[in-house]
Amino acid sequence: MKSEGRELTEPSNSICPKCSGHGFVYQLKDGKIDYSHIVPCECQAERIAREKKEWLMQYCELPGHSDDKTLDSYIPGNHPTLKQALNAAKALASGSEKIKWLTLSGTKDLGKSHLAIAVCRQWIEHGHPAKYVFVPSLLDWLRECMNNKDLNLAGRMKVLCEVPLLVMDDLGAQNPTPWAQERLITIINYRYENWLPLMVTTNKSVDKLPGDDEGRIGSRLKRFVPGTVIAMEGPEYRTRRGK
Repeated sequence: MKSEGRELTEPSNSICPKCSGHGFVYQLKDGKIDYSHIVPCECQAERIAREKKEWLMQYCELPGHSDDKTLDSYIPGNHPTLKQALNAAKALASGSEKIKWLTLSGTKDLGKSHLAIAVCRQWIEHGHPAKYVFVPSLLDWLRECMNNKDLNLAGRMKVLCEVPLLVMDDLGAQNPTPWAQERLITIINYRYENWLPLMVTTNKSVDKLPGDDEGRIGSRLKRFVPGTVIAMEGPEYRTRRGK
């Protein structure tokens, strides 16, 4: 390693000259070899990056068969709000400080879930953890935790509150029970107070989310700065893809 370590043994012509095939080198500290610590050799960088990405993808829990849903493959056509949604998704995916919360609302089949998945993928490409949740399924799982002591409800809630990026797909499609609403407001309020990135998609108006009679969720989605709520309008997405 040029700047971070020194080979463990004499190099060989047939293997990595930095680590002699061990995969690790001694760490350098203040320009001196620290024989008490080893670090991965630079020859392992590609493998480590690949394994990290694989882990991040598993952790994110994206829907199956969604590899085609990327920012580049989204087709907004000539529809202003769809272009606006795509540009906002790109900004969020890039980690820009100009937008940290993004809410996409509109009728079905406008490509909201496509953009939600694409943002997660881009976030992971940058090496950052992200978590995708389909809200009705999430709440089913959280309810199961209440009845199964082997499942960690507090741990799951902690992940949803603290993960660097949370994407909540199809908010408003859940059964709006008081219990469900409390779980949702807990997650959203934590991220609101701690300024953590959040993306939400919904088929409902943000002002009329089922169960949000006091407007606590809708108010936070609209008030967060820097954030934006985009009401998407246009033809069905399958129509645009077919052109």
